[in-house]
Amino acid sequence: MAKPMAAVVLIGVSLSVAACGGSTDARPLSTDGGGAGGPDGAAATGAQPCGSNAPAAGPVRLASAKYPSAMAIDGANVYWVDSDLGTVNEVSVCGGPAMTLVDTSTLGPSTDLPAGVAVEGSAVYFTTQDPANLDGNGGAVWKVPVGGGAPTMLLHGLDSPGPIAVSGGTLYWIEGWNTHAGDGSVMRAPTDGSTRVSLASAQNGPLSLAVGDGRVVWTTSGYVDSQHGSVWETPMDGGLVDGVGAPQGMPVSVAVAGTRVFWADLGDPNVDNTGRVMEAPLDLAAAEPITLVSGGAPRAIAADGAYAYWADTQTVNKIPVAGGAKATVAADQIGTVSMAVDATTLYWTTFSIGTRQGSVMKIAK
Repeated sequence: MAKPMAAVVLIGVSLSVAACGGSTDARPLSTDGGGAGGPDGAAATGAQPCGSNAPAAGPVRLASAKYPSAMAIDGANVYWVDSDLGTVNEVSVCGGPAMTLVDTSTLGPSTDLPAGVAVEGSAVYFTTQDPANLDGNGGAVWKVPVGGGAPTMLLHGLDSPGPIAVSGGTLYWIEGWNTHAGDGSVMRAPTDGSTRVSLASAQNGPLSLAVGDGRVVWTTSGYVDSQHGSVWETPMDGGLVDGVGAPQGMPVSVAVAGTRVFWADLGDPNVDNTGRVMEAPLDLAAAEPITLVSGGAPRAIAADGAYAYWADTQTVNKIPVAGGAKATVAADQIGTVSMAVDATTLYWTTFSIGTRQGSVMKIAK
């Protein structure tokens, strides 16, 4: 199997934020982007009270990061994996000190690379890959308590596991993540790891995964061997695997909101400005997808009942799901590939690029 490439990891989440009183040391940023207050990485000052009646007008940095490639939220905290530092991390949605839950270099004889993250109840779930065995079965699924504690291996011997989601005590994840040999799969297991079941096999380059309303939705990459990418879904309990009625370019990120599915289509990576933001019924066979936005290079997406949010090359944006004018939510946000939204707040991560500090970000909707 070919070595997986770095890819978008996004778990669609729509939750309510718990009340968090008092002020924090989370700092609003100026628009010099990338989670930094300036090109030298120095942050702007000015605290934002969590739950304040007067939230910060602009984006707020919750935590610094290096390569935060996947994130999840649960109403109280933001969780992310840093695939450069090899860590699983947590910070309050109100800001404050960030916590490293797991240093994956301590999990075994080789340095495990964290890939995907999800949260439900009192546990954070994450996937790892063995960099010395990416062509074999060195991957695993783990859990660690919210707030910290000893990690537990739930499943092992997995083939390049990547994005992971959890719903109702069941885990869903991609294996053969972003490989192109046609042997990727979408898997399911209870959160105790006792029974592993394949929901879909022979997937060509599976990239991103989301769950909602009884369905599992994922994307497969395109422009490999002249193949276009696709968006697929199947019932959470297994059954018919169905896809969109029209070929996609390179759908790198997917989100579920209610009975609708949204995805960010990067387009043809060899041709500028060919991306799209797409929407369709969660039953993908029910109707043709709708193009909400044409152009650009969308790389991450989240959605709620009112808006679709997405990251382009340097901006975070939104558009009404019923159609209408798009708006820029945050400018100069470079290296955004992971995003989540709840009832009040939009969250995203940015990579460390050059002198720009990578970050975990939020902004009031």
